[in-house]
Amino acid sequence: MFIFTPVSVPEFLNKKFLDWQVQEGERKTISEYAGLFGARHNLMTMWMNGTRSPGPEYKQRIIGRYGAEAIEAFGEDPDLHYVQQLWDELTPETRRVIRDQVEELASQNGKRNKSKRRTRAT
Repeated sequence: MFIFTPVSVPEFLNKKFLDWQVQEGERKTISEYAGLFGARHNLMTMWMNGTRSPGPEYKQRIIGRYGAEAIEAFGEDPDLHYVQQLWDELTPETRRVIRDQVEELASQNGKRNKSKRRTRAT
């Protein structure tokens, strides 16, 4: 049985840096790797050693390059991330329908206490 073990952002970036060098077929610098995301060497070094986390703009660039793997490394659910990306494109009516469906499904699964149901302005 395979058990998925999530990796931290530093572990993820270090692995992807090594993978990138193999893919390129030559040794590359951290500065060159940082350049893929529009970052400087010192910032990438801090991300890779865990002393700092990528800010929202850099996070989106990393996710843009690596997709679901990066989303999971950032501790997010890829499906939720996908819905968030599309949310602004939905009409208010569609959003309301989705919220109602999610609320109903959560209720059916016993995940939501009725006293905690949020109220919406009509």
